[in-house]
Amino acid sequence: PEASDEIEARALDVISRASSPLAVELLLDQPRRWREPRAHESARDTQRELILSRLLRPPLVVGIGATNIGKSTLLNAMAGASVAIVANEPGTTRDHVGVLLDARGLVVRYLDTPGLRAAAREVPDVEQAAIAASLEAARHADLLLLLTDSHAPAIIPPGLDGIPTLVVGLRGDLGPPLTAAEVHVSRLHVEGAEGASVVLEAIRRRLLPDDVLSDPRPWRFW
Repeated sequence: PEASDEIEARALDVISRASSPLAVELLLDQPRRWREPRAHESARDTQRELILSRLLRPPLVVGIGATNIGKSTLLNAMAGASVAIVANEPGTTRDHVGVLLDARGLVVRYLDTPGLRAAAREVPDVEQAAIAASLEAARHADLLLLLTDSHAPAIIPPGLDGIPTLVVGLRGDLGPPLTAAEVHVSRLHVEGAEGASVVLEAIRRRLLPDDVLSDPRPWRFW
């Protein structure tokens, strides 16, 4: 009832349900943007709308990599809490672990999957079933985090081609990763804010690029 027009009413309604903090300022500015001349013409950009919709409904990010390279340690660092089991024994994560993460103002659903092994015969049946279930969920991902270190290359399982990826090098203090990484963290830093911050910032920029976020055009957020 306090809204001065329909756009403002819609914006206030969506703000109450938006998942990401970055959505608030953008939505509050929509009434002004829609009052600009030719606003309806400049707003028509389907790809931009799809990207901005991630501010309202958390996109899915799936971490994929070999066993025992620090995937769960990375998740715990990003979450700021122990949400995944960490141990030296391969196969500790025998199911996918999901958590909501704040990636620098963009809230994402993060799925930590069981580690992939080179030889299927080494994998117990229960673990194979868990891997299959997590990879099925990964088919719906908005972004795949391909995790690598000095002992294990980044892996893209069959059926996941075409999904955007971000290659993250883990345990950098043990040596350079086998796959060229876009983001690097070391075992010494991954448990602190420094390592987690770098990865979260990279996730946000890949899913919500700066040029889209700063685009001055109105947004058909409804």
